[in-house]
Amino acid sequence: MKKQTYTGDELLEREPSFEERAVWTELIASEDSTKQKEQSLLSVLIFRLGSELLAIETMEFEEVMEKGPVHRVPHRTGRILQGLVNIRGRLVLCLSLHALLSGANDFGESSHFLVIDGPQGRLAFPVSEVLGIDKITLQNLQPPRESSFIKAIFTWHQHSVGLLEAEKVRGALQECASR
Repeated sequence: MKKQTYTGDELLEREPSFEERAVWTELIASEDSTKQKEQSLLSVLIFRLGSELLAIETMEFEEVMEKGPVHRVPHRTGRILQGLVNIRGRLVLCLSLHALLSGANDFGESSHFLVIDGPQGRLAFPVSEVLGIDKITLQNLQPPRESSFIKAIFTWHQHSVGLLEAEKVRGALQECASR
């Protein structure tokens, strides 16, 4: 039996074989299922603030920096506004997310700054520990119990984690900074 050979145009114009159609059908179906799986996942940065585990969507924060000195602002530094910090050569307002969420002033030692973009510039807030970035399934998100800044709760390594409502947190921090 003679093997059929094709010129370039004939190869592109020919009808695909049954086997080729089956391979392409399977490939396209697996891509669709992969896209659906990816759409049901949410990428979050998980961190500790005192004894609480919290998370923020990865697209909502700009960077994590090692903690440096906080420079007080005379007559402005208070419970939420802690001062100014140097983030890559720029002065950024440093605010206490812990004071905003709990009303308490101190949560102990902090090791990093989490930097987010606010409507009027970048904002930084100290966190106790950064645990990393992970993907969570949307089906595992549970509604919070009466919290204005937590939009959902999920389980991560057998711990409850509060997923922050980034827009509300950003707005409240910005409002506190402008007072």
